Amino acid sequence: MRKLLQNRPYLSAVFLLAAVLLSCSNVAMASGLQAWLDRTQIGEGQSVKLYLMAQADAAGQPDLSPLRRNFDISNIEQYLQTQVLNGRPTNMRTWQLTLAPKQSGKLSVPALRVGQANSAPLVLEVFPSAQVPANRVLRDVMLQTDVSQQQPYVQGKVIYTIRLYTRLDLHQVRFTEPEVSNTLVEHLGADTKYNTYLGRYRYHVLQRSFALFPQRSGPLSIISPLLNAQVREKKSQWPLQ
Repeated sequence: MRKLLQNRPYLSAVFLLAAVLLSCSNVAMASGLQAWLDRTQIGEGQSVKLYLMAQADAAGQPDLSPLRRNFDISNIEQYLQTQVLNGRPTNMRTWQLTLAPKQSGKLSVPALRVGQANSAPLVLEVFPSAQVPANRVLRDVMLQTDVSQQQPYVQGKVIYTIRLYTRLDLHQVRFTEPEVSNTLVEHLGADTKYNTYLGRYRYHVLQRSFALFPQRSGPLSIISPLLNAQVREKKSQWPLQ
């Protein structure tokens, strides 16, 4: 027999849209270099993906030399996509890099440069394999959500990521899409699956990402996704008579 499992995070992700006072504000933001990580906390021995995005006409390739102090770099990929900025389609170039931390602790992902554009620095926390964050209560099934930035501009791109951590054998896993008013929502590519350790417990992780394009200024709240899944009930073991 199977039972239905529903789970919703306790907190909804909230981000603030900066008010656009001049038409050139969006252009300045769009012509910069955006950077984000697919995860901000990992365990030793795991890797993380770093994304860099700039307008396609930005000159040159990213200077990766500042990264090599804390990370080994592999699997560099590059692709083009189109965004609508100020009502006009704009070609954007995205670089995807796989980073392997050289040590544990809070590691800096420094500001990087493409042409004249610079990204903001990021922080990645790498936990020793036997350590769990003190504020994390471990459950058999957990949902985690985050956003790539909390003060984007109107029509700017925000990466919204859902991670399902489970120690159970789940079936027919389904997520509702994030709900946010005055915002375009696009599902980004295929789901990512991997394993990780939290303390001594091994979790299967399912990760799904969305691109959010806010259409108005002002504070917006994301209604957290709802997880629907089935889990097999354990049968009682009765002693033989």
